[in-house]
Amino acid sequence: VNVYKNNKWGTYRHLLLDKQNLVESEHCFVNLTVPGDLSSLRWFEGPLCHQTSVSSENKLIYVYYAALNFRDVMTASGKLTVDAITQNRLEQECVQGFEFSGRDSKGCRVMGMLTFG
Repeated sequence: VNVYKNNKWGTYRHLLLDKQNLVESEHCFVNLTVPGDLSSLRWFEGPLCHQTSVSSENKLIYVYYAALNFRDVMTASGKLTVDAITQNRLEQECVQGFEFSGRDSKGCRVMGMLTFG
């Protein structure tokens, strides 16, 4: 459809989105494929499952909700470096989101905040 608006000609078009393969997974997280490009946020499949054993001081939580806040946008856009959040390189794989709610393995409701996203 051709459109004339503000003394300029333009058009409205229907563009196809990239086809996404849907895969069911127990452990997923969001991260950038291109640092600094918010449009490159994608879901990644993680290594954990309900049978994953964890140490006695840790608990495996089934996250129902995790927020993305201003700090997450700043790190994702590259305006805040990951090194400003954590010095441990193992924790830098995914630094998006540091507050969550869900249930533990016994079904009890839990919420928490992480030091490093």
